[in-house]
Amino acid sequence: MANKYARAVGGNWNTDATWSTTSGGGADTTKPTASDDVFIQATSGNVTIDAASAAKSVDCTGYTGTLTHNAFTLTVSGSVTLVSGMTYTLANSATSAIIMNATGTITTGG
Repeated sequence: MANKYARAVGGNWNTDATWSTTSGGGADTTKPTASDDVFIQATSGNVTIDAASAAKSVDCTGYTGTLTHNAFTLTVSGSVTLVSGMTYTLANSATSAIIMNATGTITTGG
């Protein structure tokens, strides 16, 4: 289990260079897995879910960019926090999905 922070340059969820092990850090880790906590913050660039993806949790507190969700599933076993000020865009509302397990929660800010 690790913390994964979306970098200032943003990018595709499934590209290792999008992620850092520290807030504001350089590309020094791999894409998130089902055991990782994901943080997309005020310092993060735009992120695109570009393939079937997973995370333990997704926290967008303070984020003001765009999270684009292409026609894939994002499976989360814990919580998802989306906040006002950010944009969450579904590229295909029929096939884009966030799948939560029975104990997961989703919080929206507006």
